[in-house]
Amino acid sequence: MKPAIFLVLLFGSLSLHAQQLMGYSGPFETGNAQYQYFENDQGQRMFQGKFSYTDTIVVPGRDSCKVNVTGSYQNNKKNLAWAVTVKSTDLNETIIGQYSKGEKTGVWTHRLSNTNTQTDLKLVQASFFKNRFRGNFSYAFTPEETEGKYRSLTIKGKFDSQGKFDGDWVIDYLDKDSVAFQEQLSFQHGMLAMRSLRNIATTEVLEQEDHAEAVNSFFSNMNRMDSSSTVAGQRVGLKHAPVTHPVLKSVMQSWVELQNASIGNTYNATAPSAIIRQGEMPAIAALQARYEVIDWWQTPKGKAEKAEKERIQKAYDNKVSQADEQLKMKNYSNSIRLYKEALALKKEETYPKEKIKEAEELLAIQKKKESLNKSITAEVKTFKENDKKMKDEAFFKGKKHLFSASTILFDHLRKSMLSDHRETRTNLQRQDMEALTVGAMESYLKDVRTVTDMQKRVMKLVITEDTKDIEKELKKMDDPTQIMQRIKGESGQKL
Repeated sequence: MKPAIFLVLLFGSLSLHAQQLMGYSGPFETGNAQYQYFENDQGQRMFQGKFSYTDTIVVPGRDSCKVNVTGSYQNNKKNLAWAVTVKSTDLNETIIGQYSKGEKTGVWTHRLSNTNTQTDLKLVQASFFKNRFRGNFSYAFTPEETEGKYRSLTIKGKFDSQGKFDGDWVIDYLDKDSVAFQEQLSFQHGMLAMRSLRNIATTEVLEQEDHAEAVNSFFSNMNRMDSSSTVAGQRVGLKHAPVTHPVLKSVMQSWVELQNASIGNTYNATAPSAIIRQGEMPAIAALQARYEVIDWWQTPKGKAEKAEKERIQKAYDNKVSQADEQLKMKNYSNSIRLYKEALALKKEETYPKEKIKEAEELLAIQKKKESLNKSITAEVKTFKENDKKMKDEAFFKGKKHLFSASTILFDHLRKSMLSDHRETRTNLQRQDMEALTVGAMESYLKDVRTVTDMQKRVMKLVITEDTKDIEKELKKMDDPTQIMQRIKGESGQKL
């Protein structure tokens, strides 16, 4: 039977249109088929419902064989039970299994038997889920004639939920000289832990591999979040790898490829070729039944993690660079915000924490200076306004001794203030906040307030009616310190 017979029958991707089903019965490829179908918008036949096919073909070693295929389609995809029979005079070959929306599911059975002796020459059972091996697998081959490499071959094992070899696998075979061998393999979710090949008669171990320590170390140290692990101090991951074992690869390939399985005999599988087209079970996915340990950064997740780390590092560096620039420009609020954004990207970094502390201290000083600058500006304004008034004798309303004493006092205070705070006053006039210190500004503000306080005391005395006694005392004074103490005492009693 030509493999191309079924290429047009398997796996469509179009949805079933609400159109009337039609039936066909007649020639199809090299045989005859009977099926139901509907036509899509492009006029293509979409199989729907029951399908059957019969043909007569020549199989090497079997001569003329009758082929019978039955199954059903749903929306142009194989669905539910399918069966293929290839029958010759002495041999009967069948494959029976289920599809779900075009994908193999459940247990499939491939049997080749001698109808005369009622014995099975080959019996294979494989479990599938969504076109992947899953669950138990068994293979038994006992040809009537010794041809090729084996007189008999049996395989037992299982696949995990991801289609990977798992647990114990045992391969028993007789070679063409009837020497019995057994190969034992132990897997942990696709990773080969142990392997041995021995001669049954002599018990001699011919080949042996032991990776159990490394495999156990991988799984015991595995991070369940990303499936990475640490082995011998190195972070590693897993890579899907194809089956390389010659026997296992051969018996698995018969389910995924058009070609027959080749194990050196004339009883190769023919039925899979009749119903399994290339792509129905993608060989790349179905035959990647094991894992290889590789450097973590070479795995897809590792590459994605590395790319994400690089992205975060780039964003972090950018935020820090901007924050440093803002700090340099004394835009402390902006720099704090940017350092915090950088810290949110990489919480373990200490540099942003240190710079945030530095910027917050500088911001506090900056705000303190701004507050002091406002207070000094207001206080100096008051001083100048009062000083202008008090330089006019008329302001004192005839209290000439108070005027004279005030003139002596404020000339002294003005000169002292200007002399003691010359640099601070110059920096304030230039608004050179960097050159100003909090201590210098506080000292200047204190002295200005001392002067304005004395101005207020004198102004209170000006509007006080009875100041004859203090004026008599002030008349005799020419020492600014004595004058200030006397005015403080007087104003302190009456204020």
